[in-house]
Amino acid sequence: MRRHPASGGRDPAAVRRRAVWLVAGVSAVAVVVLFVLPGRTWLEQRTALASTSRQLQVLSTENAKLARAAADLRTDAEIERLARERYGLVMPGQQAYVVLPPAPGVPAGEADPPSTTVPALASSGSARSTPASRSSTTSRSSTTSRAGASGHPAGSATTSTTTSGRG
Repeated sequence: MRRHPASGGRDPAAVRRRAVWLVAGVSAVAVVVLFVLPGRTWLEQRTALASTSRQLQVLSTENAKLARAAADLRTDAEIERLARERYGLVMPGQQAYVVLPPAPGVPAGEADPPSTTVPALASSGSARSTPASRSSTTSRSSTTSRAGASGHPAGSATTSTTTSGRG
């Protein structure tokens, strides 16, 4: 084995190997610090940018809808429609009618239709009606006045307006 006095008595091949490993290690750390860490940051930023772009698109669409709604609110027709629907207001000379929902416990569409005929007289020829017949007639007419013929679901009321013939 040959020793060199300049290397402190160590084998020059061993020193060279150590130097190569040291340079390789430093190079690997440099590659990680210079390329891998910024690469991860770049990928994270790219993902965040894509997410933010989607969010911007959704908000822009919503903003456009709100701008259209705001423009509609500036028209007389929309103001009149909202006044009728939300507040039950009518124009001068009109009358508002409210159709009430069916009574609680009566399924929609199963209410008795309004009676347009007078109940038949009892077979004995008496003109008086019994309390039972009066209560059934009364409940039938009150049920139909609440349900209306519009077929609207329970819990909703419909308002309709008519213009009177007065000028």
